[in-house]
Amino acid sequence: MMFITGDVCPLRGIYRYSGHPDNSKGCHSKWFERDIVLEIKQKFPRVGACIKPAQWVFVRPP
Repeated sequence: MMFITGDVCPLRGIYRYSGHPDNSKGCHSKWFERDIVLEIKQKFPRVGACIKPAQWVFVRPP
């Protein structure tokens, strides 16, 4: 399952940053931003100070 910044989380779990939806380069997540835990109904965040949307992939339940 893939999600982008602003999407609502449908399943509690650990999600991994996988780049930008437009495949642009230049923004990199910090080590502590690479994997995040989200609860149901939370919105997927951006990464760091980057203004572009981030793309997230479901990894596993927490």
